[in-house]
Amino acid sequence: MHTVSINLSIFEELAPAVQKKVVERERFINVEDAYWYEPIIEQWTEELEQCGFEQVKILFSGFGSQGDGACFEARINMAAYLAAHHLQAKYPLLAKYPEYTQVSLQHRGGIYYHERSTVLVPYFNVEAVNPNGSGISDEETRVEQEYEALEKHI
Repeated sequence: MHTVSINLSIFEELAPAVQKKVVERERFINVEDAYWYEPIIEQWTEELEQCGFEQVKILFSGFGSQGDGACFEARINMAAYLAAHHLQAKYPLLAKYPEYTQVSLQHRGGIYYHERSTVLVPYFNVEAVNPNGSGISDEETRVEQEYEALEKHI
């Protein structure tokens, strides 16, 4: 067996000339690539699209203070979302009428980006279930109940 000894120092213990040398050597570490996040955003966009999200826009801020973080905006393709999450049997009417509900996630957090800075915004297309427009049908009421349950899931 072979033993290696390494002397370690914290920055403040170094001589001023050595501190200056270390600062110069490390000055551009992690700052030379201004687009470091692009592959990460591309990967997450693809993953979200596979989960039934469309028009994905990933938002983030600097990670330097409380309130910084990440979130995303997207439109939810109901048919694709239900299929990707194997929820067609749990929400059969939404699976039958995927065009009834148009849902999007929208950022509402001002300058902050985190998991609680987005809201789910639904739009109900009554014509999809009840094209005659003869008032709220029983099936339409059940579709809305399914949507409310799905909203909690999302």
